[in-house]
Amino acid sequence: MNVACLSYWFPKLAATGVPVPETRIVTTDLPLCMLLDGPEQKDVRLEDWQAFVAEVRSAAKEIGGFPCFLRTGHGSGKHDWRTTCYVRDPNALGQHIFNLVEWSEMVDVFGLPTKVWAVRKLLPLLSSFTAFDGFPVNVERRYFIEGARSGAGTPTGRPNPSTGTPKTRTGAES
Repeated sequence: MNVACLSYWFPKLAATGVPVPETRIVTTDLPLCMLLDGPEQKDVRLEDWQAFVAEVRSAAKEIGGFPCFLRTGHGSGKHDWRTTCYVRDPNALGQHIFNLVEWSEMVDVFGLPTKVWAVRKLLPLLSSFTAFDGFPVNVERRYFIEGARSGAGTPTGRPNPSTGTPKTRTGAES
């Protein structure tokens, strides 16, 4: 079990009662990195690929449909927001998965695993600004959990000029 993978830590986090976006986890044994070899690759059969995309699409429908937030168990490629983790069009889902596989291979010397996928409900946010191809930049809350207890959420983000502490917004933090 990889403790850095969302499939390990997310169920533990959700069990504490900390507010989290509605999330569905999908797993696959397909060697998705082989897709990067192009259309001539033989390791991922078309029907298996289509079945995997359909399973991820079904998970998105379970949490309310599109748009949704997509990530692997190890990352979201959020700096390529519009082409990786932010999925508006269900017909573009396969391309977003492919782009995240490519990102996962490029972001680490040995590549990051792509066996675990998470589809998350996209939260409505009051963004101060966007960056990285439309990525909404917001204050986050970080929770520190010990055992089954969680402490108060600590806001992180741009500091409030008058107090020096991070600004908070109501309703959008999670």
